[in-house]
Amino acid sequence: MSRRVLFVEDDFITIDSVVTHLRILGHDVRIVDTAEDAVEALMWDDYEVVFLDVMLPPGNIFSLEETDDGRYTGLCLLELLRRDDRYARNRDCRVALVTNWREEQRVDASAERYRARLIEKPLALSTIEDFVNDA
Repeated sequence: MSRRVLFVEDDFITIDSVVTHLRILGHDVRIVDTAEDAVEALMWDDYEVVFLDVMLPPGNIFSLEETDDGRYTGLCLLELLRRDDRYARNRDCRVALVTNWREEQRVDASAERYRARLIEKPLALSTIEDFVNDA
């Protein structure tokens, strides 16, 4: 079954093979690399699966303080998605937080609070494929 997938990731090298693989499998995959583009996509388009890189530049959407200098921009995006009515169309989509960090308390707490899965980099094709197919 084909899924609509959004990757919010500013390092295309990290996801190039994963996105190519998902597209070959027939999934409709969109990539955005800024917080601004992410909120725009989540406001206007429907997705079944969203992958959020935890560490992104905050851009003009969030303050540096909110994101701890960009270390937690993905967590701020997750909170908007789950709590702000402007993103209600995607509120129930499956979300994975993509991170290099292991056992980071703030990341773990956000994942639990907002029903997101943690997926560690480097990304494994099988892990991503399983997450998308389980949507």
